[in-house]
Amino acid sequence: MGDVKHELYGQDIHDKILVFPYGIGSLSCGVILFEAIKQRVAPKAIINLETEAAVLAGAIFSEVFYDVKMPIVDKLERNPFEVIETGDYVRVDADKGIVEVIKKKQLKA
Repeated sequence: MGDVKHELYGQDIHDKILVFPYGIGSLSCGVILFEAIKQRVAPKAIINLETEAAVLAGAIFSEVFYDVKMPIVDKLERNPFEVIETGDYVRVDADKGIVEVIKKKQLKA
């Protein structure tokens, strides 16, 4: 994560499920996602409360130009911020709009 003001600054998001409310502000979100996919450092999937067009554009372009799908889901039945915690195992089926969460506490049992 490259934004020095962000709580995940310096964290590796590659092959992780990235959960954030929505993109902020500009087309750069899509460009950054597109470049991350190109460099093979992108998250495994994205979960948003509501996905902005710019973020979707990055995912769409990656599929068109690199034949790489970036699963993105939003507007879920339950608020992902009330359900998902760092360290939980999360499976995303973007085609069906399904997110499965296995709590990290269950994994330790």
